[in-house]
Amino acid sequence: MSSAPPPGIPASGPVPVGVPPRVMPPALPVQTREYHHFWRAPRNKWWKALLAMVLLLIAFVVLQVIASVIGFAIDFATGTSAVEDLESFKVTPAIFLALNVSLGALIPVSMLLAWAFTGQRPGWLSSVEGRFRWQWMVRCMIVVLPVYLVYVGLGTALDGPHPGPLQPNAIPLLIMVLLTTPFQCAGEEYAARGLLMRGISSWISRPLLALVTATLLTGLLFASGHPNLDVWKVLGLLVFASTASILTWRTGGLEAACLMHTANNMLLMVPAALWGDFSALLNADGPGTPLMVGLELVVAVLVIAGVDWLARRSRIVRTSAPGRQVEPARTGA
Repeated sequence: MSSAPPPGIPASGPVPVGVPPRVMPPALPVQTREYHHFWRAPRNKWWKALLAMVLLLIAFVVLQVIASVIGFAIDFATGTSAVEDLESFKVTPAIFLALNVSLGALIPVSMLLAWAFTGQRPGWLSSVEGRFRWQWMVRCMIVVLPVYLVYVGLGTALDGPHPGPLQPNAIPLLIMVLLTTPFQCAGEEYAARGLLMRGISSWISRPLLALVTATLLTGLLFASGHPNLDVWKVLGLLVFASTASILTWRTGGLEAACLMHTANNMLLMVPAALWGDFSALLNADGPGTPLMVGLELVVAVLVIAGVDWLARRSRIVRTSAPGRQVEPARTGA
């Protein structure tokens, strides 16, 4: 059983006289890299990252439009919604399911685009170890879940309304929240903290400057995808996005960010689906407040400090190690 030579090493076999052996470029970093800088190469082709990011944003828009059309079509056909509901964007089970599936689809879209434009197998978008580290994500629950339980509990108490009778469509919405929200959150992380952060960082040689720039730009893009924004809501979303970026950087993968995003959304959506105004939650009705931004900053500090401590204690791999990441060289041009 033969094996392919390591990246950058010419394949064995006779070479015609006068023809130099062809050395294939490595598909993975040739030196130690942090997660966000994984695509940075000595002779970086900047246009590849740009094209990958543009195609991702186009895919996001197309998927959202298709999902909205399908959701509304189902609702119109079943009499769940009327034309006047288009303006208020009433969130029904069909629309919620379609939107969540479209966002979850960003996982394979991001992976395939990264594979197509870097030559790295899809798993390398998950972490610097080339896979999604499920055991590590489960371990992060020790830190993330208690913090978010307290945070969401305080936020709910400050907002005022308490559980009452079950809302219409409560059970279908609850089932869809439980089944699809983890994929929706992971899709957003693979797109924003995965492909977009790596693409932007690949243009900047200094790792810290690349991290700060990519965090700010992806945070603004992440915020722009949410409705009814004001200054305080934008700041809150930037805090959340920056926390996800720092977690990804400090742990070498997307697992902690996916978990944090899922915990936040699930803990907010489950009560809203059962007793609250689900449409108001998803439409982000109402203004943001300095108090909520302050709470989000406290949550960010606690989660980052706790996960970073756990990562160091667990000796989580957070940088690429070229000697360990041997991947067959590509045979295409």
